[in-house]
Amino acid sequence: MEMTLNEHKLKVSGSANLPTGLNKGESYDILIKSAEARGSQERLNDDGTYDLMHTIRISELSEVNLIGNHGVIISKKKGSQSQQLRFKMNNRADELGKDREEYYK
Repeated sequence: MEMTLNEHKLKVSGSANLPTGLNKGESYDILIKSAEARGSQERLNDDGTYDLMHTIRISELSEVNLIGNHGVIISKKKGSQSQQLRFKMNNRADELGKDREEYYK
């Protein structure tokens, strides 16, 4: 029996450094820049369908904006200058569709 794709789902992992705390009970819209796609996995359902779970990971070098009732909270990027440069170069290689290691050379 052929399985049918039911839904594409997204799982986000990792962490970001915030300059301030969040307000308990407040809802936030999240804008994530520069997250890395880590893979996809099929999750079987009991009705003969499956969901495709896509995973992305944010890092301390990702920019995360939390938009709430009291304004925007922008994460603080951490990492050495060489880590930040490599992170930017990897993102640029991905945008151009090139191999990261070849682009780095």
